[in-house]
Amino acid sequence: MLFQRIFEEKSFEEISRETGEARNRVENRYYYTVKKIRRWMG
Repeated sequence: MLFQRIFEEKSFEEISRETGEARNRVENRYYYTVKKIRRWMG
């Protein structure tokens, strides 16, 4: 999902349709992952 959003430049709506998950869940997972990466990188 992170790859799709950043490298494939897909919208949350497109990712939602492809994965079958709710749009807000896709968006929340994306921001949660970005937050974890930022913490990990310091």
